Amino acid sequence: MGLVNRLSTAAASVRESASCIVVQKSSKLCDHSMFDYRLLFVKRHQKMKSWPGVMTFPGGVIDKSEQSTDFKQLTCISNAKDFPVSDLELIYRKTAIRELIEETAISLDINSKHVIPWSIWQTPLSFDRRFNTTFFMLFCR
Repeated sequence: MGLVNRLSTAAASVRESASCIVVQKSSKLCDHSMFDYRLLFVKRHQKMKSWPGVMTFPGGVIDKSEQSTDFKQLTCISNAKDFPVSDLELIYRKTAIRELIEETAISLDINSKHVIPWSIWQTPLSFDRRFNTTFFMLFCR
């Protein structure tokens, strides 16, 4: 199989996903005030197909339910005139918020205007299971 065929096969098997990096300013005094933030990680179950037992940010693949318009009300996006969001970005935001709630059971009143796009990373070609992950940041008090 040539390089072009391998690349197109690999690209076809990439799953779209989203992840939420939850950041909280630490209340503890620290010698290095630049580094006084806490991040929320979850430990993946040992029986997961992808990265079992690994510490990671909450996240997962896009679900068909994220494409419904009902979710706009839940995330307060429908009334966000000052912060326009494309339909595609909305789907990724919905996924990040849903996964955060599912994986952490955090009961937050999340306004998706506060879920800030940060970066997009793709799993390297050498991995069997590949993801194109959009990361969002959520700053908590």
